[in-house]
Amino acid sequence: MSRNLSLYYDDEGPKGKIVLDLSNNDISSTSEINGHINNSNNLIYDTLNLSSNFLTNIDFSLNKVINIKYCTHVVLTDNSLDNLIIKNLPRSITKITCRSNNIKNVENIVSNGKIKTVREIDLSDNPICNTTNYRLQLLNIMPSLREINGVKVTKEERRMNKKQKNSKQNKK
Repeated sequence: MSRNLSLYYDDEGPKGKIVLDLSNNDISSTSEINGHINNSNNLIYDTLNLSSNFLTNIDFSLNKVINIKYCTHVVLTDNSLDNLIIKNLPRSITKITCRSNNIKNVENIVSNGKIKTVREIDLSDNPICNTTNYRLQLLNIMPSLREINGVKVTKEERRMNKKQKNSKQNKK
């Protein structure tokens, strides 16, 4: 049985942000998400929580969610996502939480070029976390990352990523 959306202020941080909580709603498509938002007078929100639904890559497209351009944090935890498709991602989104899905490797993170605005990503409990050098690979496609899976990106990782990029360029 699904419940309706919940709207509240997040107390964390210096200023409470509006959280649109659509978790545990048996949602399986972008149109269902938009229906909830439309029924609530096109809410403007800072965080969109879509955790514990039935989202798959078949019927879900993050960039087609209403008012996503105002959002800074998207929570997609505990769904059935095989890919994290972040093409045409709004520049406002700086944090993505996508724990406990089925993202296997960096190739499953689909973008159209470098993603320069995302500062934090959490892919914990996804198969990608068991692959070698996934953190460096994530840094390669998201150079602005400051934190991966709750762990700060180190200077050593940045140095290694830069070295890896230079090595690839020299081979060309």
